Amino acid sequence: ARADGVEETVAMHGVPARIGDEDTFGVALSGPLGDVLEVDVVEGREDVAGTDLLVSQTTAAEKGWRVGDAVTLTSRDGEDVATTVSGIFADNQLLGSWVVSEEVYQEFTAPASRADFVVFVDTAAGSDPDAIRAALEDATKQFVVVQVLDREQFKGQQAAQIDTLLAVLYGLLALAVVIAILGIVNTLALSVVERRREIGMLRAVGMQRVQVRRTIYLESMLIAVFGAVVGLVLGLAFGWGFVRTLADQGLDQIAVPWGQVLGMLVGSAVVGVLAALWPGVRAARTPPLEAISDI
Repeated sequence: ARADGVEETVAMHGVPARIGDEDTFGVALSGPLGDVLEVDVVEGREDVAGTDLLVSQTTAAEKGWRVGDAVTLTSRDGEDVATTVSGIFADNQLLGSWVVSEEVYQEFTAPASRADFVVFVDTAAGSDPDAIRAALEDATKQFVVVQVLDREQFKGQQAAQIDTLLAVLYGLLALAVVIAILGIVNTLALSVVERRREIGMLRAVGMQRVQVRRTIYLESMLIAVFGAVVGLVLGLAFGWGFVRTLADQGLDQIAVPWGQVLGMLVGSAVVGVLAALWPGVRAARTPPLEAISDI
């Protein structure tokens, strides 16, 4: 707060609590919310003071709360704090489910458990952003875990976590593709062995080697494409469920990359043909007379 160029700071604290029989988590702010963060209040007022409780639309709808309702928060130590719903705001991922005042936080949390996990900084008009960053970094350098981030950097940090999750999913997808290719090769190799006499008979009545290979390629492609279609349907279903589950965390929009989906279907057909190369060559080299005479 004493750094040059800083006009106001508002600290955010985490507040674990129990409401009724449900464990929940909210936040407390040490200053005016509207000075450092844009919040869309749909009912009631934005300011939080005393025993006020500001709740999100989703939480208010789930609990059936309205402005003026009394809500009792129970701390980890079993202490009850009576609050009153003073406002309802549009869902905001940073604020979470509910917000209480600094006074409630001090009463609610033991001194040893108090901590700030975000500090919002409002800069003075006309100040130099680079100079302010340098001053903030100098003020926080003694705290190793503290990071000085602007709005875009904070958004990028959150996006990086999602990118990491996607990288893990793509790694698992690549492993699944490798296993699928080996499975197709194994299935077709066994199929060629089991149909040795059939292939030999077809060759004896005039089927060419290129036609035998084409038959194996088409069979493999159908297996791969069918698996891709089934996987696509299941993936869309699980993706929809995943988004529904994380809707309150900000992932509330379903976007299907149709170009990527089409590319995966075409790619599965190509992979199916590649997986059939060795079984197809083996089938084409089947000696007709020896295959027919096998018992």
